Amino acid sequence: MIPSRLVEAPRVAASPVHLECRFHGCLALPGNAFDQVHHVVIGRVVGVHIRDDVLTDEGKLDVLKVRPLARLGYFDYTTVDWMFTMPPTGPSLHARTLDWKGDPRGAPR
Repeated sequence: MIPSRLVEAPRVAASPVHLECRFHGCLALPGNAFDQVHHVVIGRVVGVHIRDDVLTDEGKLDVLKVRPLARLGYFDYTTVDWMFTMPPTGPSLHARTLDWKGDPRGAPR
C-alpha cells in the first residue's frame, strides 16, 4: 500500500493506474429477493496516477499493457488483449467529436 495525495484511503502500489475519489453519493437498488439490496457508490475523481510504462508515446493509456479485468456475469471474467479504433459516424458527428469544453483537440492533460 502507498499513501494517496488527496484522500485518506491508501492506493495499491502494484496497480498501474490509481484514481483518488471523494464520496459523492450512494444509490440502493433492490435485489432479486426481499432481503437483498445492492449499493452503487458514486465518487468524484480528484486525482489520477498513471505509471509512465503504461502510457503510449502520445500520452494515452495503453490498455493492452494494463490488461484490465472485467466481470462478465455469473462467475466469468475477461481481460482486454485486443482492441480496435472505430471513429464515430452519423448525425451530430461534429458535436460527438468535441471534448467536454467543445475543443476538437481533446481535453487538457
